[in-house]
Amino acid sequence: MPDLRPICLALVLALALQGCVTAPPAEPPPPHRAAPSADTRATPARVLDWYHGLGDVDAQELARLRRQYADRATDPEVQARQALLALHPAAPALARARSLLEGLLANPAAEARELQPLARVLLEQVAERQRLDGLAQRQLQQAERSSQQLRELQQLNSDLQGKLDALSEIERSLSGGATRPPVPEPDRPR
Repeated sequence: MPDLRPICLALVLALALQGCVTAPPAEPPPPHRAAPSADTRATPARVLDWYHGLGDVDAQELARLRRQYADRATDPEVQARQALLALHPAAPALARARSLLEGLLANPAAEARELQPLARVLLEQVAERQRLDGLAQRQLQQAERSSQQLRELQQLNSDLQGKLDALSEIERSLSGGATRPPVPEPDRPR
């Protein structure tokens, strides 16, 4: 009878090696996103997801989006989106955002009530941004006034220096070039 040990050993090694090799884990399928009209998430989540989906849009794209939503301005979700567009850093319109958010807070509809906590938070942010903008504006005006005062003082200093130089020249011409001994300064109290 033939020796089966080498064959059995080879078979055991092949099975052992087969167990060491594993296939890469299958990637889970991407989550299925429902169409916006069938989106069952709460309205604030939809609005915030929409806003985050905007990414870095420029002022022209913001203007296009604002025009797109202008005809449906009575819908609470659209009002929230318009407010977020008005708050976007690319082209902020804080007064418009405030008006939209205050309108949303005053709206008694069920969908508006869903969005009102978000509107309150955004309204607080608008108020803070407006406060900071006002503060920045006042500081800018103060800096401009200080700059103007500095220019005026520099001009006055230059005028006075010119007068001192003219007086020195007159004094030299009157003395005929002879120098007078310096006048000692009075002692100052220490």
